[in-house]
Amino acid sequence: MRVAGDRGAVTVEAALALCGLVTFVVLGVEVVLAVVDQLRCTDAAREAARLIARGEQPRAPTAVAAIAPAGAELSVRQTDDTVQVRVTSRHKLITIHATAYAVLEPGVPTTSPGDTDAQRLPAHTSPRRLGAPGAATRKPLYHAKSAV
Repeated sequence: MRVAGDRGAVTVEAALALCGLVTFVVLGVEVVLAVVDQLRCTDAAREAARLIARGEQPRAPTAVAAIAPAGAELSVRQTDDTVQVRVTSRHKLITIHATAYAVLEPGVPTTSPGDTDAQRLPAHTSPRRLGAPGAATRKPLYHAKSAV
């Protein structure tokens, strides 16, 4: 015997379960993407700190632009014989950052005691997206051809 008010209950329950499942999958994918961005920020900060410690400071922004997520920022602070590099990126609702420290190699110029130098540089931004003049004439930093 059927109750008159039960018609369509299974359909409603299935729709609610499907919504919950989709939400769970989307959140899971976003968490994985945030972890990947965190790893990329950590790699970029480590590489930039290593380059600066070796005396190759002009190459640090290029390395960060190649490794870090799109829109990441590089902040460099040099004190005495150490360098602190921080790479910050925004991922949806959270801010991801990674910090790396390095001791300068012998022969690399150091700052005076207590003196700090901080700079923020955008990393991995597309000039075409930003509408910068001459965006179409810029060449890629690296181009590899497949051996296949």
